[in-house]
Amino acid sequence: MDIDEYIKSQDALFHYTKTSIAIEHILYEKQFKLSLLKDTNDPREYKFKLFSVMGWSLKPNTTSELLNRAQTAIDRILRQQCRVMCFCTNKKPNLILNDGNTIEDTHICSEGWSKSRMWAQYGQNHYGICLVFSKEEINNILNGMKSEIRDFKASYVKYSQQYQIDFDSITLDGNRLENEGVEEYSFKHVLENSEEFFFTKHIDYRDEAEFRFVIFEPHRKDTYKNLEYLDVKPSLKCVIVGDRTPEAYFHLINKMCVDLNIVSGRAYWDRGKPHLLFCKNA
Repeated sequence: MDIDEYIKSQDALFHYTKTSIAIEHILYEKQFKLSLLKDTNDPREYKFKLFSVMGWSLKPNTTSELLNRAQTAIDRILRQQCRVMCFCTNKKPNLILNDGNTIEDTHICSEGWSKSRMWAQYGQNHYGICLVFSKEEINNILNGMKSEIRDFKASYVKYSQQYQIDFDSITLDGNRLENEGVEEYSFKHVLENSEEFFFTKHIDYRDEAEFRFVIFEPHRKDTYKNLEYLDVKPSLKCVIVGDRTPEAYFHLINKMCVDLNIVSGRAYWDRGKPHLLFCKNA
């Protein structure tokens, strides 16, 4: 597929970052650092979560002890034992309204590479880089790593008008907690409710039109390997420099793209309209 067509496809994923990170780590080392929820900028994700419990027949003191242990375990799993890869997309985001209905936000028209706020917030105020990855290739990479991780999920993020997470729908099951044990049930609880935990954000973030990969338990006790970085060479398709990115970086970035056999390009704004110019001999 021609790069002009690919950049508009649903397979294209866009990640905004600083020029130094793109050059020194992603392009040079060919590694993408996976994020922890505790390091995100969304309070729905980095804050401790409290859950109520149902279906419990134990003594009050036993109930309190197991519930406290489960709360701590779930918080640790969510914020320290799951890693995420976050991207913008070309897809219009789905909004969850206050009445529970889901609609497509038809007002967002920016393509994944031309989101001005993303360039400003994550792309070093337009001095940075936007990297284009293949959704299918990343999915293939993770499928090939199933012996090293417990599980992974990939999905578009939905955006809710509600500020608060719907804890009533993800109440802890006291009987399962007792029968399955704190650690095992806590991990199952996170997996079973991953849509709410990882793929639902407040509507304020909807212009990101985000797609996520979530890797569950990347540090397995049987392998003692901590998956902090992912090899991105098979999935990286294009590097786009920002409107303000200094020209001093152009030659280096183009050379690195040639070595990786991928395309380089530049985003620029003219009279308020975004344009993308490719260096097709890369």
